[in-house]
Amino acid sequence: WGRPYVVEKIGNYTFQVSLSTFFQVNPFQISNLYNLILDEVNPGDKVIDCYSGIGTISIWLCEKASEVLGLEENPRSYQYALVAKKRNKVHKVSFKKGAVESLLPTVLKNQYDVAVLDPSRIGLHASVCETILNHGPKKIVYVSCYPESLSRDLLKLKSAYSIRSIQTVDLFPRTTHLETVVVLERR
Repeated sequence: WGRPYVVEKIGNYTFQVSLSTFFQVNPFQISNLYNLILDEVNPGDKVIDCYSGIGTISIWLCEKASEVLGLEENPRSYQYALVAKKRNKVHKVSFKKGAVESLLPTVLKNQYDVAVLDPSRIGLHASVCETILNHGPKKIVYVSCYPESLSRDLLKLKSAYSIRSIQTVDLFPRTTHLETVVVLERR
């Protein structure tokens, strides 16, 4: 009964969310989290948003970026990202469907200024780390809810990147869980 999705709002943007897609669970903190990412984008930057889901971060970053490309493997999330682009009337965003580890080597040839990495709890695929080390942009904003995979991935990336800042956002009040935003800059 009813439609297969709900509509959620973040700031001035609306998104369709269904059972097979991902959406941050704390609507009161989402804009705080996304603004930490937006603060790392300079006007005119080209941004690649890996693991873009339904397009929430990609669309949020349109405020400053000249171009945002979201990469997403989940077919329903990809479909809803296209719907969000149209619904929110944003034109500086595009999305590609497929696994980040498959798409990234080709896509990074376009010289992006910032890479946003927001993987699931398992973190980055080993080949994603390798591709970023070889061809990555000057800045990475890594968003993670799982410290173990985050620390593993940061250890891999440290050969080419330095950590500039680490900020936590409490999306899960009264629990031991935090969302972490790490800004890395290429050496």
